[in-house]
Amino acid sequence: MNRVLAVLLFVGVVFLVGDPCFAAKEKPSTGEPYIVGVLENILDVEIGWTTPHVRVLFKKVGDRWASFPNVLDSDMGLEHVNDQYPDSVNWTVIFDGKSLGPLTSEKIKGVNAYCEVGVQHISRGQKAPRIKIGASDFSYFLDNPSFSRPLLLASRPYFQDPEKWKPAALTTGEKKKALEQFEKIMPTFEGYFSGEGEPLQTMNYQDSDLRFKAAFKSKAGDLLVGLHIVKDQVRLPLYSDAFEPRWFVLRENGKIQYLGVATQPMEAADLDQTGQSDWLFQNTGYDKDGYVLLYDGLTKAVTFSWIYH
Repeated sequence: MNRVLAVLLFVGVVFLVGDPCFAAKEKPSTGEPYIVGVLENILDVEIGWTTPHVRVLFKKVGDRWASFPNVLDSDMGLEHVNDQYPDSVNWTVIFDGKSLGPLTSEKIKGVNAYCEVGVQHISRGQKAPRIKIGASDFSYFLDNPSFSRPLLLASRPYFQDPEKWKPAALTTGEKKKALEQFEKIMPTFEGYFSGEGEPLQTMNYQDSDLRFKAAFKSKAGDLLVGLHIVKDQVRLPLYSDAFEPRWFVLRENGKIQYLGVATQPMEAADLDQTGQSDWLFQNTGYDKDGYVLLYDGLTKAVTFSWIYH
């Protein structure tokens, strides 16, 4: 069945408010800034990334998370953009709700390219953990692969995933419910067929043109589901943000939460120590990469992005 509505261009993440399902407990202590980052291992010989490195992303400011400055939202220029980053950070490496141990990173001397914003070297004498399982799910601009899986980093040892999110196989009924939600937020989509300067064209799609990106289920039975239009399925334009997955949480209590547009879920962890799991997503697009942190019951988001040119 065809759908009719203009697609939303991605400028952030759109949310509906969800009810918290766990009581708050320990709050992060004051003192050293609370920072979140990612251990990356992007294979890009042209840029010079052939070994693992750290990227500093977010810091806790009061009861919210804020992005460190980057050239997309700052006018300070490359020569000064890293001035507001910490000289070094002691991290806990997180994977699958567990700690993989400590890691220390240090600020690089001078930023020579936009994509180096927030990047830190791993301190001498330390060995970064590498997880090959799931690495193929992550790639960056120009399809540069992730040689090993990107890993969540936190400057406090808050690594547990209390909601116990795990990869899941969807039932027929769950797939139907997810498809219905996708139809509601994007009955049609728009794209460019020729190139810059050409008008947008609106297109219809069928259920058979959609693919499930991934699905995760919590111990409470909530489902995190991603859907996107497959580029080669129908006559499609050169570019459309409809190719990027839309993500939903289908709650066990029947409530449905639309999270927005992101490329790939990376890790769930209770970074705020509220008893609820936060989610970090990876994002990639044309001349742009980054991450999105969803927190406070997945009702709030903060984004860190960098460009290449």
